[in-house]
Amino acid sequence: MTKVARLRTVNALPATHENRQMVLLQDPLGIASKSVLIPPEVTPLLMLCDGTRSVKQIQSDLATKYGFIVQLDEIQAWLQLLNDAALLENDDFRVQKEKVLKAYRENASRHMTLADDIYPAESEALSAALEPYLTLASPALNGEFFAGMICPHIDYFRGWRVYAEVMSRARESIKEAEFIIVLGTDHFDDGNPLSLTQQSYKTPYGILPTPKQLVSSLQRELPEIDMFAGELRHRFEHSIELALVWLHHMRDGASCDVLPILCGAHDLFFEEDGNAEQLWVSTFITKLKDMIQGKKALIVAAADLAHVGLAFGGTAIAAEQRAQVALADEKLLQQVKDVDPQAFIDEINIVNDRYNVCGTTPIYLLLRLLAPSTAQIVGYELCPADSYETSWVSVCGALID
Repeated sequence: MTKVARLRTVNALPATHENRQMVLLQDPLGIASKSVLIPPEVTPLLMLCDGTRSVKQIQSDLATKYGFIVQLDEIQAWLQLLNDAALLENDDFRVQKEKVLKAYRENASRHMTLADDIYPAESEALSAALEPYLTLASPALNGEFFAGMICPHIDYFRGWRVYAEVMSRARESIKEAEFIIVLGTDHFDDGNPLSLTQQSYKTPYGILPTPKQLVSSLQRELPEIDMFAGELRHRFEHSIELALVWLHHMRDGASCDVLPILCGAHDLFFEEDGNAEQLWVSTFITKLKDMIQGKKALIVAAADLAHVGLAFGGTAIAAEQRAQVALADEKLLQQVKDVDPQAFIDEINIVNDRYNVCGTTPIYLLLRLLAPSTAQIVGYELCPADSYETSWVSVCGALID
């Protein structure tokens, strides 16, 4: 009996269509050019598309598990819709993925996904947009080169104060950097702890070249991990892009080599007990340390902190609860100040990641690379994540000696 292909990792967003509540399914890799709108009652069908069931078994389980009587032709129609949108892991998807990957690699650079949305696409307009933020920030800290930075990856409209503060204070270090490594949050890791690309990122100021030889050497040193399996997520993942636009601005448009690394969920880096690192992590850290040895290198964690409330699948956050979120962040940031990677992870594990920290791995790896050292927190803010103030995102800025 032919099994229905497994549903790929998708982004499911609430939507409204013709005054009806719907669910919008988006492909984070952008393999297909279209998204899929489904009514909420179809979501059980999606959960049954796990690669173990035939169409008839899906029909049977819809009836027994969910009480839905659905005709086979209707199920087939929904499956065809998913297939046309490249949301099923089958041969059609794999062929389309190879086409998209080939086109991505053949482009002169990675395109600016958020240009004219989060920031202006033209350099003069971008400069005019960012400079007023910097005039309100603290002046640059002269005479000291900062080797590490935590900056947000939230949109500029909400996070501009923290972006401006950390970028302004590190202005001289950013300008002097000969090599930048950006560790960005991979919001849809699909089980890949690390995702590399040999493609170069572009900003309104030009192209920041990715050192292809270093990327290849990283993969050679870690053959147990296919770090190119998730390469296409670089196309639309915003965490590295938003950090690089700011960094390139602070360099007055001057170029330098940039190594972009997308980092998956932190549990992919640890053994099942959640405490001991997997063996390959130490190799990865050693290799990055070798890359920056003898260079003026800046390592950036493009990372946000807590994501809480209705927008993130939780309950509404009342005003008094925001203080609890800030307190939890304070405990977490104390470990950042101490540049203590194990204590940082312990704080996450103690509360079972209750606050849905969206940047755990980039921050952890940054601390691992630069410990022992000291850090300073130069910005913190709780930003609304919906128009009803029921959901919040916290962001911070930090500099490490």
